[in-house]
Amino acid sequence: MNTNARSHDKYDQLLDDAEKLIWALLDDRIEADDAVRIEKLLKESEQVRSRYRRCAEVHANLYEQYGKRPRADATALVLNA
Repeated sequence: MNTNARSHDKYDQLLDDAEKLIWALLDDRIEADDAVRIEKLLKESEQVRSRYRRCAEVHANLYEQYGKRPRADATALVLNA
């Protein structure tokens, strides 16, 4: 495997890991150390922020569809991402 392919795989893994943390945050089941990690990733990466916005939109749409409201602090994070 060449260096570009390895870098791409590592980046894809980073986004996959970030998405798992994002869903844990949105579902209110994130651990404190993971919250620190996702906060850092959100500050450092536009792609992670974009992924966060997409996940938050899906999360809000699901809650709207099924009659529950998203957490206020999760919504605030979306607005700041």
